[in-house]
Amino acid sequence: MTKAATNTRKASKKSASTQKQASSTKTKINKKVEDNETQKTKKSLITNNDKLRINIPWSELKKPYQKTLSDLAKKMKIEGFRQGKVPLKIAEKQVSLEKIAESILRDILPQKYIEALKKAKKQPITAPEYHLISINKGEDWVLEAHFCEAPQIDLKNYEKYISEGKKTALQFIKKHNQQKDPKSKLEKLSPDQEQEIYYQHILRELVLNIRPSIAELLLRRETQAEFEKFKEQLASYKLSVEKYLEQRQINLEELGNEMAGTILNRLQIDFILAAIAKKREIKVDDKSLKQALADIKDEKLRDQIANNEQYLNSFKAQLLRRQTIESLIKN
Repeated sequence: MTKAATNTRKASKKSASTQKQASSTKTKINKKVEDNETQKTKKSLITNNDKLRINIPWSELKKPYQKTLSDLAKKMKIEGFRQGKVPLKIAEKQVSLEKIAESILRDILPQKYIEALKKAKKQPITAPEYHLISINKGEDWVLEAHFCEAPQIDLKNYEKYISEGKKTALQFIKKHNQQKDPKSKLEKLSPDQEQEIYYQHILRELVLNIRPSIAELLLRRETQAEFEKFKEQLASYKLSVEKYLEQRQINLEELGNEMAGTILNRLQIDFILAAIAKKREIKVDDKSLKQALADIKDEKLRDQIANNEQYLNSFKAQLLRRQTIESLIKN
């Protein structure tokens, strides 16, 4: 998945003039997509989370309730009683039911959640977010698990959208390369830049026409994760979030909205590409994986990816994404 871009002075100094042209082109296209989506349909592109109600009978809670209360009582220091000798009835008055429930649910809720998912035949792509509905001693406890599944992607006319994207990309490239203004410093686009323009225009058409909706929970968590990465990036330049906001003359809420818009677009693209890869039966075979790993010049990084299952799976996903993008441009 892509990172939120930060135009720092150090990064700009390292950019070559040809990279600036491609970046400028990409920015214009992304801005057009963002303007259309944000102003007209942003709310409709964010859907409610999936929910499952979980009921836990008190008969299953009674023993863990007593054990948890007993464990907490042993740690209590109450005047008139030695530590570890506080009667349960007195201890129960000193501790909130929510604290007892937190300890109990930490142990039994994961399995209850899995059972509820199987029963409802749900396939979540996020970890759950639990909400207490009703917890009372002597009664069944009721909770809601909020999560989200992958959105349904309608690829009915996706080939048409790809063709439209290629057509507008070609028009853009021709117009750019035919500019004869002697005062203009724009250079003729390189093959790599032209491929990037095709990619951006195709994605623009796919996103605007397929319009996949993203669940609120997924968008919120991805935005939070991106914000943490962004803070680390600023810290590497010895720049605080507050100073960055001051320089840009925006507030934290506006920055959050910017990031959410970027993440929303990125997630839409990811789900569309995944659906196209599945439809076209694009897969990462052993040969292409070995070649991609061999192309990594940093031997230490190559070994780290190859010997770590999590890194390797992420690398495969990136490779599949790249192969899918290449298929959009070529076919």
